[in-house]
Amino acid sequence: MRKYKDSKLLYHTEDWEVATVKDYKIYPKQFINDKIPIEKNRCFMLMPFSPEFDFIYGTIKKDLNDNGLICNRADEIAGSKPILNKILTEILKSRYIIADLTAYNPNVFYELGIAHSFKDAQNILMIKQKSSKIPFDLTHLTYIEYDPSNLRFLTATIRNFINENQYLSDFHEALNLCGITNLVCESRERFIDYIQEYFGSNISIITNILNKSSDKYTEKELIEFFKDYEALIIHALNDNKTELFSGLLNVYYNLLVNCNDLKISETFVRNFMETLFVNYNNIDDEILTWKTDLMLLLAKHRKLVKISIPWIIDYFSRSKASSVDLNRYKLESFLMTTEHEDVNQIIINSLFNPNCHIREHMADIIGEKKLYEGRQSLLKQMDIEQNYFTVASIIEAIGKIGDFNDIVFINKWIDEHIEKAIQDHQYFLLKHVYKALGRLDNTPDQKYVLSFKEKYNVYMDSYILK
Repeated sequence: MRKYKDSKLLYHTEDWEVATVKDYKIYPKQFINDKIPIEKNRCFMLMPFSPEFDFIYGTIKKDLNDNGLICNRADEIAGSKPILNKILTEILKSRYIIADLTAYNPNVFYELGIAHSFKDAQNILMIKQKSSKIPFDLTHLTYIEYDPSNLRFLTATIRNFINENQYLSDFHEALNLCGITNLVCESRERFIDYIQEYFGSNISIITNILNKSSDKYTEKELIEFFKDYEALIIHALNDNKTELFSGLLNVYYNLLVNCNDLKISETFVRNFMETLFVNYNNIDDEILTWKTDLMLLLAKHRKLVKISIPWIIDYFSRSKASSVDLNRYKLESFLMTTEHEDVNQIIINSLFNPNCHIREHMADIIGEKKLYEGRQSLLKQMDIEQNYFTVASIIEAIGKIGDFNDIVFINKWIDEHIEKAIQDHQYFLLKHVYKALGRLDNTPDQKYVLSFKEKYNVYMDSYILK
């Protein structure tokens, strides 16, 4: 059996199957989009291979194993894949990387560079023997010197490093799981430092709440924490920390969503919506966006729906602005795409809301979603609706739902209301009736559509009939 280390061809089976290097991932960029889970209790050791270092590694490995941690080195990884593939995979799935820089080993430095590309600083520990020098480019980084004759000190130092950074590593992982890290990628280190400086080791409270483990704390502790976080938000706002503010808010939204104590969540959600920004009238547009984002996250997680969904519905009481309203777009997108039956029922019930703008927009949404369960409510409201724009949306929605039997009800509405609409010069309404009939009329000659067209063509602009 032949095997070439530097060749593109590797002969590795009895049947002489051929594999090329491109069949394996050996370059860091090939792993960028991989979702390799990080194991919290796993360490990976980067060090030279020699009898001297074997003893040092064995001592470190035993101590870490005795303390509930897994520790591996590249030469221990089984399998037939190229060594670089194994090393890259191990770096990615290990929470902690320990790199021994002694002896200027080029492999160690290459692997350390890869680790620095994928790992946060608090997850990498550099060590070296006292007799060894360190390259100039790394002198500004923290490293630990050790004496090979006193490995007890080294193992204790490694354990302390892991223990001291455990809460930060857990915090990073919680942010990743909530999808927050991607929102602050450009200023992530400053963002983490800002929160750590404010909360210190109490940052673990954030981690536990994000991980839905708020039960570890008393009601008093949770209330004090949320008050502290509110203070942090206001502090950042006053200090104009614009590059960090979005991240701080997104953490807070997720804290409110993931807190297991509904009473506390509700209290601080109401504070956020009603009182927290009461003294900042000069940034009303930004505040409205922040409130929108919180309500959306609550609604998507079906948390405090008695607060979030009514607020979302009420947003549509505003008439459409001439400029682009991104908040309206986000809320409308949620209502259009949600499949939650309780939310759909609230949309249907909103056809009877006192506000005509809400009735109009909910009718539009019911029509676009073709919510057949909203059909009876549409027919009922059509009979009593006084607002021409709203009744136009209702009739269009009835047409989109597509029940042929509803032609009878639309024709009844025409007989009772269309003449007044014409007297009021609301000719646009004719277009919507015409379109609804066109969707519903499945007779061979579309007799209902033709009848309507013949009767009211004189009032309709020519473009309607194209």
